[in-house]
Order: sequence, then structure tokens, then C-alpha cells
Amino acid sequence: GKGYPDLSTRSFVSTLHNAKSTLPIYALVDFDPDGLQIMQCYKTGSQSLGHERNTTVPDMEWLGIKSAHLMEGRHTPASPSGTQASAVMPLTMRDRNCANKLLDTFRASEDPENDENCRELQVMLFLGIKGEIQGVDNAGDLTDWLDTHLPRQ
Repeated sequence: GKGYPDLSTRSFVSTLHNAKSTLPIYALVDFDPDGLQIMQCYKTGSQSLGHERNTTVPDMEWLGIKSAHLMEGRHTPASPSGTQASAVMPLTMRDRNCANKLLDTFRASEDPENDENCRELQVMLFLGIKGEIQGVDNAGDLTDWLDTHLPRQ
């Protein structure tokens, strides 16, 4: 990925979803407030650009990275499939402020899927950590991780 999606990227994903509505669309984002905001941008659109609601993918599912993924394999630091310690970092004050604002947004929503988002943000704030996708890959290869975590169709 490339961070916050521009309109062209959101439009592409939305068009793909509309053309193949049975095809599941998954979000794989960093375990930090920005990662959750990126996923929300795809699902509900940009907060500042309400007129772009036709580029949303409300059925997008959050594949990861979640708190449990960061904890997998932590007891064996040399394990290639375990979390790399360097990919787990402390939350900054900016992260904490962003997480709290996002919690308020999720709590104000009627979407029951936001219960998991709130829970994960609360874990993030309680533990004071964030994590990058690179923390669960195997030297740049996410194949094993995806094989384990993608639902079988």
C-alpha cells in the first residue's frame, strides 16, 4: 500500500467490488490509528470529502494487523514466523490522540463492526503499542501469514 488512499485508488477498489460483489475485499493495514483510519477511508469514504461516497466499500473486512497477530510467536524471538520486535513500537502522543478521536467516531456509529475496531483501539491504548505489517512477514514475504489468516473459500 501507499498510506492514505487517493480518490483514484478508492474508486478502483469500489469499482472492483461493485463489479464482483461476491469477491471479498480485505484490508491489511498497520496496527496503529492511521491503519484503522485508512481502512475506514475505504469503507466509509473521506470525512472531508462527503461527496465521494460512491467510492466506498462498506463490506470491506479487516484481515489485520490486529493485536493478536502481533502477539503470535513473541515467545520465540528467533522464529521466522513470529513478530519482529523492531516492528512493535510505542504509541506516540499523536497516536494516542488520534486513537481517542477514532474511538469517539466508532462509538458514535451504528455499525456493529465497529465493536471490534473499538476493542482493538482500546488494546492498543492499554498496551501503548503499535505495529507494522512488516512485523508479521517473513523477510518481506507475507505468503505464509496470508495462507494462515485468509479465510478459505
